[in-house]
Amino acid sequence: MNNTIKFGVVFCLWAGGLAACQTVAPPVQAPSVQLDLAAVQQRLDERQKAMTDVKSMVKTRVQAKEQNHTLKQVIAIQGNSSLRLDTLSMFGQPLGVLIAHQDRVLLYDVKSNRLYRDEEVWNIMYRTFKTVFNFGKYIRAFSGKIPRWEYLDLKTMRWDPETGNYRIEAEDTGRREKIEIEVDSQKILPVKVIQWKEGRQQAAITWRDYEEVEGRLFPHTITVERLTRGDALTMEFRNPKINAGIPEDSFQLNLVQNP
Repeated sequence: MNNTIKFGVVFCLWAGGLAACQTVAPPVQAPSVQLDLAAVQQRLDERQKAMTDVKSMVKTRVQAKEQNHTLKQVIAIQGNSSLRLDTLSMFGQPLGVLIAHQDRVLLYDVKSNRLYRDEEVWNIMYRTFKTVFNFGKYIRAFSGKIPRWEYLDLKTMRWDPETGNYRIEAEDTGRREKIEIEVDSQKILPVKVIQWKEGRQQAAITWRDYEEVEGRLFPHTITVERLTRGDALTMEFRNPKINAGIPEDSFQLNLVQNP
């Protein structure tokens, strides 16, 4: 037997042994007690109502087609209509404050000592990031809740053997759009929501890295991806506080008047 044949035999034996030793991922186990749609809806509804406010340090990544940015921020959310983002420098110095509150958007620029409103904010955001995110639209998403929950008509639910999660088909009755909701079947937590319109996926929200915070499970990584625009915004939470109470005046900026 020449060296070439010997090498081929040894290689085949080694490859065969390696393949035999490779572990096969065990099949996803179905939940010991499978809930029906009404029970899952009730659990999700209770969770939506239980989260009243959130405050945390966050690392925010803005991904656009032309460029990406990473920001160090502090986020504060109260209810379903108030959000505040304080942007900090690398050394923790304040750079600016963005507030989305009751359909208004304000941006205070510390360096220029100017207060911008609504359309001015969108213009600045686009010049900076080459995209615009209406944070007010995603207040619930960034507090770990499903947006527009009260408008969703949950139609059907099935257990997905590939992921081990429940998949719910729903309709946004206010917009006549199809919504898909993926729910952790063990802990009944929202994992992903996909928005459909005219047969195309429009946007997706994912909640990952759930950890216990003051007796409640909270996602420490939240991503909003706008598939039709090719951009995304991800927040990574660090030491979040839940339902600790946030003063109402935290969402007011009466600091300056534009010159």
